[in-house]
Amino acid sequence: DWDGFARRRAQAAGEGRLLGIGLACYVEGTGVGPYEGAHIHVETNGRVMVSTGLTTQGQGHETVFAQGDRCAAVMYIQAGRVKLTATSGAGREAVVAILNAGAFFGEGALAGQQRRRSTAETMTATTIAIVTVRALEPPVAGISAPGAA
Repeated sequence: DWDGFARRRAQAAGEGRLLGIGLACYVEGTGVGPYEGAHIHVETNGRVMVSTGLTTQGQGHETVFAQGDRCAAVMYIQAGRVKLTATSGAGREAVVAILNAGAFFGEGALAGQQRRRSTAETMTATTIAIVTVRALEPPVAGISAPGAA
């Protein structure tokens, strides 16, 4: 229950308890390669950055995010192509953009957008760098991000 976590954390703090939240992911070893991998970096301020990579073996790993998913990151296409589509309330789908290497997408997360307004799917073998909005926050209280007033 991600949406109710802040309330539960505050309640726990009032009782003198610390409460955290975590997310576990599993990258299934499939096929004979290229191989899946992961890198975990724990910073001294307690932030954790996890990067994983895998290639499709035909199991449907082509969807980057779906319309309605939570916004928490911006993506950068390092190689390949991505198609953005949006579906209306009546169920009609429209292609919003076809993006190539060098393009950013998902930037609504930077503007505080809570939910994705489109679906992003890879069209070819694609390498995407994912930058979480949290990773862009100033690491020390009282220091403004570049360009902030």
